[in-house]
Amino acid sequence: METSTTLVSLIDRIYDILGAETKYTVYGKAPTNTTLQYPCIVIRYDNNHTRRADNGVYMKRKKYTLTVITKDIFDTTHDLLEENLPYCRVENTFISDDLYHYKLVLYY
Repeated sequence: METSTTLVSLIDRIYDILGAETKYTVYGKAPTNTTLQYPCIVIRYDNNHTRRADNGVYMKRKKYTLTVITKDIFDTTHDLLEENLPYCRVENTFISDDLYHYKLVLYY
């Protein structure tokens, strides 16, 4: 259950960065039967990133993909997350159904 507690910790950290009066909804997993409320951030666990040396593991981080979805072209939430979360970078941006998607990779 370490992954679920880490995910809760990550969601709390994102809300801390965005502030108390944020308009964003953060989803720990994209709901299948529910329509997303925009703007939103969808978090998906990818896998572990492990570094090895001297026949052992010396660094292990969980890799997450954060997708910031918004209708506002001038929204800078993805920049705010990239600046305030260590080991985070914007990987890809695209437009789909008149929604702006910013994919970030995060090692947490």
